[in-house]
Amino acid sequence: MCLKGRRLGGPRKRGRVSHARRGTICSALDATAVQRLHELAQVEVVPAGRWIVHPGDAAGTVFMLRKGHANVARVTREGKRQILAFAFPGDYFGFTFEERYVYGAWADSDVTICRLARERFDGFVDSTPGLERHLRMQLTRLLDSAQELIFTLGRKNAVERVAAFLWYLQYRQRKPGRERTGAAIPMSRTDIADFLGLTPESVSRAMTRLKRDGLIRLPSPGEVEIPDLARLRDAGVVIAEPGPATTTVASSPAPSQPAAPAPAPRCDAGRSA
Repeated sequence: MCLKGRRLGGPRKRGRVSHARRGTICSALDATAVQRLHELAQVEVVPAGRWIVHPGDAAGTVFMLRKGHANVARVTREGKRQILAFAFPGDYFGFTFEERYVYGAWADSDVTICRLARERFDGFVDSTPGLERHLRMQLTRLLDSAQELIFTLGRKNAVERVAAFLWYLQYRQRKPGRERTGAAIPMSRTDIADFLGLTPESVSRAMTRLKRDGLIRLPSPGEVEIPDLARLRDAGVVIAEPGPATTTVASSPAPSQPAAPAPAPRCDAGRSA
């Protein structure tokens, strides 16, 4: 089952609208649509080191990460883990055609999430012109990322894998319109290893090699500075940088939304860091 965190209480701060990072669904919505979406959501806090979604849970919910960091992973019967993706604030997860989740979502830090019943989210998409097209684009990008991970695991060496991963981190944390040559590393070396198909020792050796070659600087274990993004991208054999979505989806009143069983706190992702 899904291990729930405590539900947020207290008044909601007014006037803050989600301007999630590039590539997220909220980035394509106008303020009215974001507000309407948040009114359909329930907000929960899940402590670090707990499942947000447990493998085998009924797949009836869509999740949006409001604060903190998480990973999506599959675990074998022997306990071996493969991280499939890292979730950042503004990211949605939980999309599947299966009746039950075959993967889990794990809180790497204390996280705040928004939970939306699948039928409510589907109704919101149906009632918001242009959103279905944007959603297809985002899911296509997820497929592109999955194919890139397959290529990384199958054909890149350890240094290329880590270089590509560090480039990916700065890309995900960069705000639209602002260049950024550094990034936080919010996940552990073990998490990185389980994503890249390496050992934690191999990850550390690859970072040392990249640092020695002048491609990165490591001011602290949780931070990386990248003097030359183009060189790091070449070292990681990274495909061309995807462009951010530029189309804003206008809101329209929902003709018939399923009634909520009980009032829920509104979900406000706030501005991304």
